[in-house]
Amino acid sequence: MNLHRFFVSASIFTPEKTFVLQGEFGHQLSRVLRLAPCATVVLLDGMGREYLAELTHFDRNGTVTGRVIEERLATNEPRTQVTLFQALLKGERFDYVLQKGTEIGVSAFVPVLTERVIGGSSPVKMERWRKIVREAAEQSRRGLLPSVVEPLPFGQALKLMPEESLKLMAWEEEKISSLRKVLRTTPPPTSVSLLVGPEGGFSPAEAAEATLAGIQTISLGSRILRAETAGPTATALILYELGDI
Repeated sequence: MNLHRFFVSASIFTPEKTFVLQGEFGHQLSRVLRLAPCATVVLLDGMGREYLAELTHFDRNGTVTGRVIEERLATNEPRTQVTLFQALLKGERFDYVLQKGTEIGVSAFVPVLTERVIGGSSPVKMERWRKIVREAAEQSRRGLLPSVVEPLPFGQALKLMPEESLKLMAWEEEKISSLRKVLRTTPPPTSVSLLVGPEGGFSPAEAAEATLAGIQTISLGSRILRAETAGPTATALILYELGDI
């Protein structure tokens, strides 16, 4: 049986293994899904643990109380952590990257401001982006909730890449080094930092800066992918090649 899944704060759980859900969660459970006492759901703390929970009481204000039946480790996460450093995209294209990247297995998203980026972020966008990630993670049965940080300038984003990760930059001007070649000639990484550009691509200066920072430029093939499909596609290829999808 497929149970409804919800990411919540670990702080809602008491030592007695009870909890209270209010606000958006209470409204969704009681008014949208129309669940009733004795219904069972799965609650996730976003850090790798999930809780099989019974809903015990609904009040008129939309507050829901319940108890934990079983606590366990979430098992649906890839072993390889992929952080997607995605240049900001126009309109809903960035939303698409967040949704599909989460479904495929991205562990964290870093929006990047590059030379050819149009537009920026706002508190409203950040709130929407995190909601998109949360809903996609619930739908795809993720155990960890991918993070989304505030957009960073290109140079700062490069410095954020962990030194021990495999650092890759998808660049349409790269003619020699392919993603497959890199993955098959490098020891299997435990983490990958993947940098993907905007609609207009990276500038030659940005590619040079990335190379100086120790990032390998790679080709994703002879056909040029749209900016919003490159990141999810490359993530899927990485996890597939590493036996993690």
